[in-house]
Amino acid sequence: MVRNMLNTHTFNSFARLLLALTLSSTIAAAQSPPSIPGTISEEIVLCASIEGDSTRLACYDRSVEALIGESNPEQDDAAHAFVGEGDWTSEVVQMSRPWQVTWQSAAAMLTIELRTADNQFVSLVGSQVGEGEGRTNSLDPGDYRINVSAFNGEWRLLLVED
Repeated sequence: MVRNMLNTHTFNSFARLLLALTLSSTIAAAQSPPSIPGTISEEIVLCASIEGDSTRLACYDRSVEALIGESNPEQDDAAHAFVGEGDWTSEVVQMSRPWQVTWQSAAAMLTIELRTADNQFVSLVGSQVGEGEGRTNSLDPGDYRINVSAFNGEWRLLLVED
């Protein structure tokens, strides 16, 4: 009987420890959402540290433009740069030379489709399961839309001419 009580006590202690570890990792994950270095969340924190009102506002404006998917061609010598979360379709982008799509993703799942200017499917050019990055093969010049489907996380696309 003493042995049975000892096993029950050991089991209960182990179960409490396992529960505590599970809860602490769940709380830590909830408090620190995945992010891509140099993306919106970091930019907003940097904006908050700027003292001048007009400069701080301009910084927030740039962050919001990226959040809603407007292009920012200053990033990494890209012809177009897009940052977002969830599903999104670009306006028509004109690529005059062969080009590639590069991406970084903190999403659980990401797919990138190439579409015509009138939004007809051309091809699936990229996909990612879990956090990561990738690059397409060279794509033909033309007028396109980029369609992103992302589940549970932030993503960044760069359209870079070869």
